Amino acid sequence: MIKISITVNGTSKLFELQDVYYVLDIGTNNLLLVTYMVRKRYAVNFGTNICEISKSESIIGKAENKKELWILDGNPIIPDYQVAHVVRALLSI
Repeated sequence: MIKISITVNGTSKLFELQDVYYVLDIGTNNLLLVTYMVRKRYAVNFGTNICEISKSESIIGKAENKKELWILDGNPIIPDYQVAHVVRALLSI
């Protein structure tokens, strides 16, 4: 599970993603698949420059179109034990 702190309309909310991977070395942006969100019963609505992610009529997050890449305004909260677990798994490959 990965938790992301997302600010929507000035209010900060904690958003949880289940059954996902967080890649530390990918830089400041990770990837979130629209198919994952739809499978988890979220609505993903694209406009020209803004994408809204919602569930049960409540907006959970907004992404902005920047150079053909949708950037979600959020900060991941990753417990140390999960990072260590990923490192151990990669070292055993």
